[in-house]
Amino acid sequence: MADDSALRVRLEGRAEQLEAAVLRYRALVSALKSFTWKRRLRRVLDVLRAVAHEHESVDEALSFVHRRAQAESWPRGTILTSAEEAGALRSELLRQVERRLDGQGSHQLAEDLHRLERIASNAPRLVLPGRRWEVACQALSPSLTEVQVAFRFGTSLAQVFGRPMEPRSPLQVTVPEWTKVEAGWAEGTSALEDVWRRVDALDVTGGVGRLLRRKARRLPRVEPTQGPALLVYAEFWKSLAVSRMEQLATARVEPAALRPGEAFALFGWLVRRQADASATMGLAPPRAGLLELAHLLSGSSHAAPRERPWEALERLAARADEDRADPDWRRVHDALFLLARVAATPTKWLPPVYRVGAPTKTTLNKDASLRELVASLREHVLQAS
Repeated sequence: MADDSALRVRLEGRAEQLEAAVLRYRALVSALKSFTWKRRLRRVLDVLRAVAHEHESVDEALSFVHRRAQAESWPRGTILTSAEEAGALRSELLRQVERRLDGQGSHQLAEDLHRLERIASNAPRLVLPGRRWEVACQALSPSLTEVQVAFRFGTSLAQVFGRPMEPRSPLQVTVPEWTKVEAGWAEGTSALEDVWRRVDALDVTGGVGRLLRRKARRLPRVEPTQGPALLVYAEFWKSLAVSRMEQLATARVEPAALRPGEAFALFGWLVRRQADASATMGLAPPRAGLLELAHLLSGSSHAAPRERPWEALERLAARADEDRADPDWRRVHDALFLLARVAATPTKWLPPVYRVGAPTKTTLNKDASLRELVASLREHVLQAS
């Protein structure tokens, strides 16, 4: 027969592991039995994660101790007592976990414990101002899938939109870079929305969400590591990316005004058009034609010239004329009418004071279509040259 000291040496740390498991099981069982089990569980989340992480090795230690004790007729002592208590507490823990999951458990302890962690962490509560960051850290683990996806999304945006970009200068974005952003946009924005919903559900006063959104207005000064910091980082770069896309795209299609949701498609088209003048825009044909015409007339195009630019302008104008109800059609029409009228004025190089009363070659109709205005502009420009 061997005493406990000798058995501990032979068990190679398994006895100490079982004794630690007993303490953790007790804490979790006590929390889950409580009427306020969600609040109690939030206080022992580290214990819950440790149990979920080590449950397989604890099961292996229990099985090993029982086999050796039966085969070698070990005397009853602290080791066997700890093993029996750990086994009993583990069974009770499984029952309590199943109970708190309303009988919908998977019978996989680690998975069910993580489900309980999410339920407890995301349960609505009244959060005092001084505990808002702490509560956010409890609810948003850095290992949470949605948080990781949002952070990777923010990192990809930082690599692209962290560069200086002027409204009229060529876009400092390559097609492969934009393709990567475009591919991850839907998943990234969806992950961000999921995390914000989780945050907004935490505090019945909305204080946690307000705190994190306020922090997301500024670029984090240190490398984010905590879950809320990862969310703040991703939200900052997503907001900056949207703002810059709208600013840069709007400046390149004046006098047309962008509709909600058009900036993303237009910005992607602008990036691709810098490398390929035949790139297409993912909008309805009349709208796409109008915006492309406005872009070319704005003088901000940095794409390689088309083989026959005047024919291209006329095709775009004809496509835009299919939807004259578009308010931007009138804005582009007025700008193009003024340009055509100036081109038709023989003394256009004179100061305005000398231009008064100067005759024009052609009388332009204010109700002319965009295609007719482009044709008139082409005629007078070619005659002048």
